[in-house]
Order: sequence, then C-alpha cells, then structure tokens
Amino acid sequence: MLTAAGCIRTIQIGAFGGNEMVVGLLPIETFATAMCFVWWTTSRRRSLRKTPFNAALFLLLPASLVSLIVGFVDYDPNIALDHMKLSVSIGQVVLTMWPVATYLVIANTVDDLDTIEAIRKTIVVLALPSVLLIVSPWLWPYVEWSTSFALPASSFCFVEFCGTSSKLRKLGLLAVVVAPAIYGVYMGKAFYYAYVIVSTGTIGMFRLRRVMIATVPVAVAAYVLAVPLWSNSLTPKFIDGLVEHEEQEQSLGGEGGRDRLIQDGLGIWSRAPVLGVGPGNNYPYMLQYSTLGTAHNQYVNILIETGAVGLLLFIAFIAQAWRMGLTLWRRARSPVVRNLVLAWFGVFAGFVVGGFFGDFMLPSIRNSGLDLFAQFYVQWIVLGLVVSAAAIERRHTAGMAARRRGAGVKTYEYA
Repeated sequence: MLTAAGCIRTIQIGAFGGNEMVVGLLPIETFATAMCFVWWTTSRRRSLRKTPFNAALFLLLPASLVSLIVGFVDYDPNIALDHMKLSVSIGQVVLTMWPVATYLVIANTVDDLDTIEAIRKTIVVLALPSVLLIVSPWLWPYVEWSTSFALPASSFCFVEFCGTSSKLRKLGLLAVVVAPAIYGVYMGKAFYYAYVIVSTGTIGMFRLRRVMIATVPVAVAAYVLAVPLWSNSLTPKFIDGLVEHEEQEQSLGGEGGRDRLIQDGLGIWSRAPVLGVGPGNNYPYMLQYSTLGTAHNQYVNILIETGAVGLLLFIAFIAQAWRMGLTLWRRARSPVVRNLVLAWFGVFAGFVVGGFFGDFMLPSIRNSGLDLFAQFYVQWIVLGLVVSAAAIERRHTAGMAARRRGAGVKTYEYA
C-alpha cells in the first residue's frame, strides 16, 4: 500500500504556505509519515539492521541542524531577510530525513522474499500505463503519475529482459524499459532518458559484460559510418535536436543554463565552505548571486546548504551503498535476491547520475520538494528492499551453517 500510494496525485491534505505558493501533503507523504511514526513507536527495543551507510545518512541530521544555526547567525547581509525563514529551514531538514525514514521502515520491516516480490510486481504493474506514451505521447497528462514507477520498473524489466528467452516477453519488457526515455524526450526532461541510458548500461555491465565489450568496436564503427561520414556531423540529428531543445528551455547555455548555475552555486559555497548557508537557504542566495532560485543540481544544492560536510556525508552514503550492493551481489545465492540487487544497481546509478539534473534523491523544499518526494520516493523503497534482502541472506546462511553442524537451530528457507 505504501508503494502504491504515490499514484494518487489529485488529493492534497492540509496546506503549507509561503510568500509565493501554497502546497499540501499528498497521500504518499501522509501515509509514509504515519508508517514511520507507527514503526518508530513500536520498534524502539529492536536494533536496526546494520548497513555500512546508515551512519552517513544519520549524520546528515546533526550536520543540517548545525548548518541551520550557523546559517542564521552568520548570514550574508546582502541577502533579503524576507526569504530567510526558520520554518522553511526546519522544513528542509524534515524533508531531507523523510526519504531516509521511509527507507528505514522498509529495511527493518520487510522480512521475507514473498513481500519483496510483491512490492517489485506492484512497481511494475503501476508502471504499465506509462507504456502508452510510446503509442501516443499526447496521453502524458493522464499517465504522468505512472512515470514515478516507470523509472524503477525500467530497471526491473531490463533485468528480466536479459534473463528471458521468450521473444514476445522480451518485446513487452523492452516497452516498459524505454517508456521513461520516450517521456523524457517528449517532455524535454533530460533526466528521464539519461536515467534509462545509465540504468540499462549499468545493468548490462553486470549481466551482459562480455556481450557489451564485444559489441563496442562494432557499435563505434557503425556510428562512424552512419553519422560523421554520412551526415558530415559528429552527432545524429535527433541528439542535436535534444541539445537545441535544452538550450531553448535555457537548461544549457546562457544565464540560466545548468552550467552557469553550477558556477554560481560554487561561488556561493565558497562564502561558507564548511557548513554552507543553511538548509533551505539556497533560494535567497541563488536569487542574489544567480539568475534562478535553484542550482538544479543535487550535489551543488547540498554543497550550498550544508557545505563540504554535507556533501562528503552524501558521497560517503553513495560509495558505501554501492559497496554493500557489490558484496550482496557476489554472495547472494537466491535468484530473487540477485535480480533485486542487479535492478537496484540500475536504479541507484540512474539517480546518482540524475542528481546532476536536479534534486531527485533528497528533494529541495524550495524547488517543489513535496512533489519531487512523491515522484521519486520509490527509489528509497527499493534501497530498503536490498537491505532487507541482505538480512534474509545472512539469516539463511547462518541457518544452513547451523543445520550442517547439527546444532538443532531453526533454519530458514527461501520462499
């Protein structure tokens, strides 16, 4: 139910207002909050499932709070104080920990492979309406909600695509894989088609490494023959069109391009390099020293708000989570667990690279944060499933070892 709640986008609960907009909580945010509260109040005596990256995620909270205090005590006098709001900064801290709390609930409550499979199937089923975008991109207002599930489903289905021999099934799975890319091209959202490229490429390197390595020379030769020699251009026309569209949208080049916003963001960070200007305060600083109120970049945004401390913690989380996935991938014996980890590699890599296009992992309250949480929360559910799968694997291995020793300890079998 938590996984599926994100498909409801037309209902808002309550209202939170600022100088320029009023927003309400979507059902997924209300549901996630309720689940986190129930889990927290009923599992205090239970220890958390250990992961190498929990510490990095947890330390983001005190780092954000210290940054908040320093940001208000030592603020830039050139900044308009009507945009420096304590309530917004506190809201940003809460919004940062929201996806972390959602991950913790999943990681510490899912306890069997049947539930993992049920959640995976739920994600794929809710992604199916997005396939209609391949037939008619004009249907996007009616199926846009499905794109939240289309991204992780693309990774799940590509794993299945690599493992099935049925041509008809491959065709259906491929449709789900490419649907987010079609949506991204049609809507001019580079993150979506970049995600599909990165996700499938990452999964391919694990599952089809030999095939990919063997086909690279052939692909390069075909590209040279088909593009530079045939069209006298280094890039195909459709790529030129995508770049031109991004330039028209001022996402590339000019005063509002992402390249310029990164430079401006780094300039702001240099004014408070250690702890940043405070959570939620990127907006007034970007308005003062740039052309837009956001850097449109996950890493630059964290750097501006929480400084080098916050960014190092976030990078540590990424590195340690990837290492955990590699360890589980090498040791897992269950096909369900191996396929789950493989799909997560694609999901995680897609969002890590996608962070250069926007705040898709840790949303910004100043940049439609509530909407972005509702759109991209599923990635944190998948991360929680991977941690749960690691615990199931450890438990299964311990049970099998005990049984081999004849200790009479209860063993655990895969569902």
